[in-house]
Amino acid sequence: MSPLTPQPALSLCRLCRAPIPRAVLKCPYCGARQVWSAVGFRRAAARRASRLRVAKLAAGITGAAVVLVAVVFWLWILREVKAPISSVESAANPPGPPTRAECASLATQLTTPSSGERLTAESRARVLQCLERR
Repeated sequence: MSPLTPQPALSLCRLCRAPIPRAVLKCPYCGARQVWSAVGFRRAAARRASRLRVAKLAAGITGAAVVLVAVVFWLWILREVKAPISSVESAANPPGPPTRAECASLATQLTTPSSGERLTAESRARVLQCLERR
């Protein structure tokens, strides 16, 4: 054999102590069989290692998904915080002096008895601007 080819792992026979490859289930010298629990243990260890790899992969994917959702949620909250609050900002900075048509519609809104709507802060500010123009 060349030094580059892998050597099979050897173990000793439990009866005659002759070196045999680990994959052999029966000793070629004395005919003794390998303990079945050892074979099952190796297979179970291989299954456990495979399941462990799958579990690690699933945990990694789940962690990445949680981080992605957290980043999206955080950016959504930041966008909402940076967005102007319409009623507060519009009351602080009115869009300009109201036009005559807007003042007339506000006056009809105030004088109509059938409208059960209450005036908003923005409407009150616009009515006061209309009254200041006169």
